[in-house]
Amino acid sequence: MRGLRPLLRPGFGGSEPFACGARAPRSPALAGAARVAGRYFAAAQPPGTSGGSEARSGGTRRAGNPDLFESFGMTRRSPTEHQAGRPASTRAAGAGGDAVTSSRPLRVVVLTQEDRFFIPRNVDLICREPGMEVRAIVVLDARGSLTNMRGRLLRWFGPLSLARLAVRAGVMAALDAVQRVSGGRLPGPPASLRAVARRHGVPFSVERDANAPDFLARLRSLQPDVVVSFSAPQVFRRELLELPERGCVNLHCSLLPHYRGLLPSFWVLYHGEPRSGATVHLMDAGIDDGGILGQVEVDIRGCRTMAQVLDATKRAGGDLMLQTLRRMREGPVPALPNPVDAGSYFTWPTDDEARAFRGKGLRLA
Repeated sequence: MRGLRPLLRPGFGGSEPFACGARAPRSPALAGAARVAGRYFAAAQPPGTSGGSEARSGGTRRAGNPDLFESFGMTRRSPTEHQAGRPASTRAAGAGGDAVTSSRPLRVVVLTQEDRFFIPRNVDLICREPGMEVRAIVVLDARGSLTNMRGRLLRWFGPLSLARLAVRAGVMAALDAVQRVSGGRLPGPPASLRAVARRHGVPFSVERDANAPDFLARLRSLQPDVVVSFSAPQVFRRELLELPERGCVNLHCSLLPHYRGLLPSFWVLYHGEPRSGATVHLMDAGIDDGGILGQVEVDIRGCRTMAQVLDATKRAGGDLMLQTLRRMREGPVPALPNPVDAGSYFTWPTDDEARAFRGKGLRLA
């Protein structure tokens, strides 16, 4: 598995590579891939647009729709205003529906899992972005979420690594409590997904099943342009995939098509990869095999823990997701193929693989 190369150049979509030490150097093979990708996207760009990385002019500001909060059984704490960006020309990749214009923002619903370390920062970026209207933040409390796998994590990585993670989580929980008591007036990034929702006046809910008919009915009432998945711990079925006007997009923290599946932060360290990355891709009925909308490379040669890899790749991936949504708002976003036969897929590690991981001096945190 060594020597894998991303389909797109480092920083494609507007983000520079993050690393556990330094920026990943570009190889000659990668430079060639960048030229090919550049020509592909230049040819596919609609007339009169120049991609999502340039600054957008301001527009009018307006309050969100209070009916959205009622559909999730919530009341608005404070109005959240959204600034519209410049008009998009036509529909974004992967779906039909009305084109987004300067009269309204891109409507986004976020599906994710409980997390205090990485995901709140990425969701906060979208909420703060002019021209984006986050209509709901939904935490999926499903069996596959990491918070429901403490027993496995303890068995795989031992009590010391889990204790380190628990201490970090405790610090973030305390910070979240202080922010809540202060009414969100303290500076700094939000320490939980609930804090993100409070800060921006966005409806928040915890759901058991993203494919349940009652949830899909509430989601449909929000009329999302796009559903964004940050580590959503469930496979999306056809009805959910087809519900948003422009489809569902996912952030996967590897260089697809390599390391599809579960725990890529574990497997790239296990195989001694010098680089990993983040990929934003369209979602379909498979797992991590939809068309690629953007990709960024991350140097992980200095990383010895999964937490370090996660911090680097999720931070880079959050920036990449924001850039992708900007491009979706401006117009169609062409997708590169995601040739799964040329990549790899991994599931949960076995106990023997976890012991081998620790034997290499690698840790969870």
